[in-house]
Amino acid sequence: IGLNTVARFKTPDQLGSGPARGGHASLGNLHADGLSACQAARSDAGSQYLTLDQVGAAYGLGALIANGQNGHGKTIGLYELADHFSSDVDAYEACFGLSNRVSTVSVDGGGNSHGGLGTIEADLDIETAVTEAPGASIISYEAPYNGPAAAYDLWQVIVSDDAAQVISTSFGECEPEAEGDGAITSYTTLFEQAAAQGQTITAATGDFGSEDCVVPGVKHATT
Repeated sequence: IGLNTVARFKTPDQLGSGPARGGHASLGNLHADGLSACQAARSDAGSQYLTLDQVGAAYGLGALIANGQNGHGKTIGLYELADHFSSDVDAYEACFGLSNRVSTVSVDGGGNSHGGLGTIEADLDIETAVTEAPGASIISYEAPYNGPAAAYDLWQVIVSDDAAQVISTSFGECEPEAEGDGAITSYTTLFEQAAAQGQTITAATGDFGSEDCVVPGVKHATT
């Protein structure tokens, strides 16, 4: 709106044409934070998709990393309603030459959904975090996907631990449902505690954004 220096959005046509529809070719040689995807990742991405270092480059992360803002000495806590596969994360880090420490805290028995869409979400959340903050440690907090109690318990443990300076969630819930199960009031108290402790909470706008009520009763992965 003219009150900031943020780059204006560009249409696919403005980004340029290439083998990837939507102009991805213009980002093909950009790599955030000095990373470069291994051949396996580049092959999987092909000409139609971007590897995560290229996505980071599109957001200008390379300049932040070059300025030393790489998450060194910080811990990122991830809110997950599923287990992640350690082997997936290990393979990803090896591909990109990363060495972030990734640990797991199981809440209410853990995610208990190895191999499902939730695991894909958890893997992706971790992989995105280590790419954007190659100097940070990651704690994946994982609870079962079985209703309001586990969802609240997960937040309660993350905030009570106070081990992560930044907390990220990629799961959303329909607001009327959250009001119905008392979640908003409960979460407000926890988030106020997190703020008082100096913890920053971020949430993905993702797949559904403000429209989580489109499919009632489903907590959507929103990355």
